[in-house]
Amino acid sequence: MSRIKNFCQKHRTVIRYLSFGIITTIVSFSMFYASWWVAKTFFGSLEHGKGSTRYLIANITANVLKWCSGVLVAFYTSKKWVFTDADPDASTAKQLLVFAEGRVLTLIMAMVLQYLLELGLAAVITKDVTLVGMTFSAEFIGTTAALLIYSVVEIIANYYYSKKIVFKKKQN
Repeated sequence: MSRIKNFCQKHRTVIRYLSFGIITTIVSFSMFYASWWVAKTFFGSLEHGKGSTRYLIANITANVLKWCSGVLVAFYTSKKWVFTDADPDASTAKQLLVFAEGRVLTLIMAMVLQYLLELGLAAVITKDVTLVGMTFSAEFIGTTAALLIYSVVEIIANYYYSKKIVFKKKQN
């Protein structure tokens, strides 16, 4: 029991970061779906016109609100409960700006990495796979694998950016 307690104490910041990351994901996805619902209510059905202007406006708006809410929740929880040893005299406004800047950088990195991974995995994964009576296309498997890989890279990059740049300790 003490080994678990020691492990949790030693990795407290990472455990909190990942735990609040789950909450952030729930909030941002909820914002996406709420925005999507509002758009569908305002515009009517969006499913049949994925190339339509209404669909694009609804999709971009929902994704921007999702991203913004995720950044705000992640910033607040990181500042308040994760990186508790950060410089208490640092400007919150400046920290938020640098935090959002880092999230934009890792978002761009993730999009490029996703594209490259999907291209590479498409060359490697060429056959559909059937598991438990369900068939998954090679494209779906490649896209899902790319999503998982770049998400892990993005989480690690966001953690280190937050720890080393945004919420750094006060220098003596």
